[in-house]
Amino acid sequence: MLFILEIVLTIVAWKRGWKGWALVPIAFAVVIGFVIGAVIRAQGGSLEDVIPLTLVIDGACIVSLIALTARGRQKVHIYSKKPAAPVMGTPTVEPTLKATEGYGSGR
Repeated sequence: MLFILEIVLTIVAWKRGWKGWALVPIAFAVVIGFVIGAVIRAQGGSLEDVIPLTLVIDGACIVSLIALTARGRQKVHIYSKKPAAPVMGTPTVEPTLKATEGYGSGR
């Protein structure tokens, strides 16, 4: 049930602008859970000993996904400020994105 909630929150965070960053909490929880489970099994413990710790890890994952969902990602505008007034004698250069034009068009 918690995993379904994590998937839904990840989808919502993805749509709120976080894209690949929305996958980090789940990936972190899976890796940490796998390592802790492997260590406990290697020491001869049972998987029932891991249940409280996995609930804490899942809780942290859900809290971080809720934080991502609640605070959508802010867009960064490269040219959001007006350029400063030119100094006498210096040429004025307008910023362009010519380097990215035609990307993938086969030119």
